[in-house]
Amino acid sequence: MILTLSGMDGSGKTTLSLKIAAESDRFVRVSRGGYFLLEPIMRSIRYLKGIDSKKSTKNPFLSKGDKPWLFKFWPWLVLADDLIHYWLVLKPVSVFYNIVCDRYMYDRLIGLKYHGFLGERAYALYKNLIPSPTKALILEVEPSIALERETAEKHVLQFYTDLHGLYRNLAKEKSIEIIDMLYYSYDRRFSL
Repeated sequence: MILTLSGMDGSGKTTLSLKIAAESDRFVRVSRGGYFLLEPIMRSIRYLKGIDSKKSTKNPFLSKGDKPWLFKFWPWLVLADDLIHYWLVLKPVSVFYNIVCDRYMYDRLIGLKYHGFLGERAYALYKNLIPSPTKALILEVEPSIALERETAEKHVLQFYTDLHGLYRNLAKEKSIEIIDMLYYSYDRRFSL
C-alpha cells in the first residue's frame, strides 16, 4: 500500500507522516523533497549558478511565468526521475511494507504548474501519467497559517493563496480527499 500526503508547505505533511510511521509498525516513511537520479545534476547547477537553497537567493527555475523553450523539457525530466523512483523504489517496497509518502508527484505537478513550466495541456498529460497511489490525501491549511509557519521567509501570502487554489483544483480533478489540518485530530485513524 502507498499512502501519499500532499499539500503546500506548512500544511502538516511531515508531522503527520512521522506520526503515522512512528505509531504503526505497518508503515515506513518516505520523504520526497528532492530528486532521485537528478539530484547530482541539480546540485551541480545550483553550485555553478551560485544558488544557495538555504538562503533566499533568486533561483531562475523558480521564477513565475513563461519559461524559455529549453526550460520546457524540465518537467518531463522531472517526471521521468519521479517515475523511475516510483517503479524502482516505491512499488517494490510496497510489496513488503506499507509506505507513507511525505510529498508525492502531485506536489511536483503543482510546483511545475505554479512556476509556469506546464501549460494546460501539458498539465493534464503530466497529471494523467502520475501513478495513482492506494490512498492520496491533500492536507490543507488556510494560506495565512501556512505563511505564519514558513521558516525560510521566502514567500508572500499570494503565493500560498495561489497554491491553495491549485491543490483544491487537483483534489477535484483526481477525486483526492482533502483534510483540513486546522481541525484535524492526530488521533484520527484512516480507513485505507
